[in-house]
Amino acid sequence: MSKTKIYIDLGYVMKSNLYEQLKRLYKHYEIVIICIGSSENLSQEVLYIERKLPFIKDYILLNNDYFDINHFFINTKEGSVIKDQGDYDNFIKHLPIAI
Repeated sequence: MSKTKIYIDLGYVMKSNLYEQLKRLYKHYEIVIICIGSSENLSQEVLYIERKLPFIKDYILLNNDYFDINHFFINTKEGSVIKDQGDYDNFIKHLPIAI
């Protein structure tokens, strides 16, 4: 059985210091990190993921060098999207497990 996906914005992860929570969630969910930025910023964000979140294997890179882009470009019907504290609080409130 496949795990439910959680799509989470890297900017929110970095601001909120969610490392320990993500490690616990990773045991039960498939975590996909979303990164939106310029080519230069995206390369730095990939390095951050590889160094700071080595257990995360899936990420989506959206380059906004040439046009405005956001999370709506990603098909997230099969999971939850966490972009900010409100999304995170709502997600945690409805978890069937304790983290």
